[in-house]
Amino acid sequence: MKQSVKYSQKIADEICKAISTSTFGLKRLCALNPHWPDKSNIFMWCADHPEFHDRYARAKALQIDWLAEEALEIASDRSSDKAEKSNGDPVFSNAAVNRDRLIVDTIKWAASKLQPKKYGMQKIELGASESLLEKIVDKL
Repeated sequence: MKQSVKYSQKIADEICKAISTSTFGLKRLCALNPHWPDKSNIFMWCADHPEFHDRYARAKALQIDWLAEEALEIASDRSSDKAEKSNGDPVFSNAAVNRDRLIVDTIKWAASKLQPKKYGMQKIELGASESLLEKIVDKL
């Protein structure tokens, strides 16, 4: 566990920039940057420094766009869909496809929670067809 790191604008700026330009989670980013505080300390910074909290939230929102791009890359990459048996015959790799599905579904879930207006489920508005349906039901 890292020692507590005192809040500094320089490190806060670094953290927000790194988050907004990568697909890595905070735990990994903290491990890659030993001079940063640990994840729990960063959350305390959010609680104690409203300006950092706002910048952190914007950085996370930007990160979702990076993750959405990553999901598109994973979904379109077919390189691990097939493997070869020892005799050279191709075999479909269910494990690779399922792993990619899990990654993409996780990214979609996170995006829908962190940016629901942009990546959430769209409401279907029936409008005129709804009134037509009501008329049909009334006649039954």
